Amino acid sequence: KVDFPEETPLAALKFCYRVLRSFEIRLVLTSNLKQSQVVSELARMNLAEDFDNIRCFEDVTELKPKTELHLLSLDMMGVKPIRAVALETDILGVQAAKAAGLYCVGTPRLEGEADMTLDSFIESPLIHTLERIDRHKRNKLEMG
Repeated sequence: KVDFPEETPLAALKFCYRVLRSFEIRLVLTSNLKQSQVVSELARMNLAEDFDNIRCFEDVTELKPKTELHLLSLDMMGVKPIRAVALETDILGVQAAKAAGLYCVGTPRLEGEADMTLDSFIESPLIHTLERIDRHKRNKLEMG
């Protein structure tokens, strides 16, 4: 059983990152924004050190919904799309993630677009979500 003692969204996000790290899951951030904007915002929220890789506007010639940001990040990490999950907050990100072959988890407004939607990791326990994604990926690997 995993306890979610944090009350604020930022604290809950930090907790989720710690849980993901305990599963040896690497975190990558891709954004259509300039890297200086992304890094500045992550630093303000004390999240910059949580990511293994950050790829942004300056790193590619085509932004989301094209796949270049996702594929570049996967390539730099040496990870195949079947072994990755995208957490997306907008339709362009979902389109890019799915076109790149990633399993996509999105916010509730992306229901019907993302493979799975969550209100928050607090309302849908992270361990349960990881197990659900793992089952999906295992099934896909067995079929392909």
